[in-house]
Amino acid sequence: MQEMHLHEMDRRLIHALQVSPRAPWTDLAPVVGLNETTLARRWKALTESGLALTHGYAVGTPQHGSAIVEVDIEPGYVKQAVGRLSPIPAATTIDIVASGLSLVVTVGAATERELTEFLLEDLPSIPHVRQIRTQILTGVLRVADEWTIRELDESEVQSIPRAAGPRARAPRTVPAELEAVIVEVLGRDGRTSAAELARIARVPPQRVQDALAVLLHSGRFHLRTDLVNTLSGWPVHVWYFMDVEAVSLQDFARMVGGLPEIRFAATSGGSENLVVDVWLKNLAAIHQLEVAMQNALKRGVRLRRGVVLRTPKRLGHMMDRHGRWTGETVTRVAEAELRDRA
Repeated sequence: MQEMHLHEMDRRLIHALQVSPRAPWTDLAPVVGLNETTLARRWKALTESGLALTHGYAVGTPQHGSAIVEVDIEPGYVKQAVGRLSPIPAATTIDIVASGLSLVVTVGAATERELTEFLLEDLPSIPHVRQIRTQILTGVLRVADEWTIRELDESEVQSIPRAAGPRARAPRTVPAELEAVIVEVLGRDGRTSAAELARIARVPPQRVQDALAVLLHSGRFHLRTDLVNTLSGWPVHVWYFMDVEAVSLQDFARMVGGLPEIRFAATSGGSENLVVDVWLKNLAAIHQLEVAMQNALKRGVRLRRGVVLRTPKRLGHMMDRHGRWTGETVTRVAEAELRDRA
């Protein structure tokens, strides 16, 4: 968890892309303070070195296909378990944690059936699993897409053009095959051009732009810009599993936006009813955050925490032992199939 550092201009660029992941370089240049050619060159260097990434992902109904699963592995077999889990598309994110358990797996199944198969067939087939604890999500209070590194000031953030909504004349439905291409291609690289998407999907670029606008506006597809957490200024990654009184969930929902450390928060139908994922500036901040959460909830809170040691996979993208993206992705459509379509 030793922190490295990014150049100020790279941090400004990343923040701008967190606000608007597909914004043209010409729109971002006056905000970041560099010309569009330099921005493109800096972004290429960041992505090729595995330090940052813009990508997209489909969003399903939480109660149908989303869960956070704690998996306790016998000592010495964690690497083997990660190797078995990583190729499974439903296991979108895998965190190796300390604090009495081995893995926290974020499950993003496309259907309730896929979730069931993952929990009842895939997980039990992994050797040396001692215990599995599943938190099936019932609602999402905050998604990591909303989290930023806060390098730009508020006026700069507000000056960045956001993605436009669907055109008035655009179709309000997206053909399944076109949606699959958009989800898979932008899942690998969220800044792939509309022209390239159109070439792969064999449709006009305007049709791609309309379809993407519909998917984003409907909330069925999200875009986000991510970076290595050791470079973010918030290098300590912690999962919380909390059991609070039901009436306190509304209090927590109101206070989420006021705690910049929180990247993800969701309600759960499991043994704990609240799951929270945070990035912190240092280990000592763990206790400060817990005091802030307990004060906001105004009631006693029973919680467990797991400090993340390494993240081998995040939202389908594989990461190396230093937390950098390797370029390898795990999706439901093979890259060869996309090449065949093109």
